[in-house]
Amino acid sequence: RAVGASPTLSASLETLRGELRRARGDVGPLDLDALVSGDPAGYLPLLHFAVLKLSKLVARWITELGYELFAKSDTRFVEGVFRLMRTELNFRHSLTSKQFLTSGFAEKKMLLVVQLLRLG
Repeated sequence: RAVGASPTLSASLETLRGELRRARGDVGPLDLDALVSGDPAGYLPLLHFAVLKLSKLVARWITELGYELFAKSDTRFVEGVFRLMRTELNFRHSLTSKQFLTSGFAEKKMLLVVQLLRLG
């Protein structure tokens, strides 16, 4: 269990690790401290992987729809992903893009990334 993680958060972290293994995701080493604290720096690479690298078909589809998510600032990237989820996937999450970009909300961020990994 990660230091400082509640049992529920630890279970979510294990689910996230399992989904990354299933996806054979090379996102580099996970920053457990950042994930447990909800630091966006720990989640941005995971969100990027889930949306743009997991499936070339999905990345192409996103581009064909007119979403420009490559080479964007963190704020523009996250706003674009949330808009894509709402508009194209009819997927509404309890987490907002502003909350994603702040510290905290660790479990909600983990669950969001897990759900996106499962879509790929």
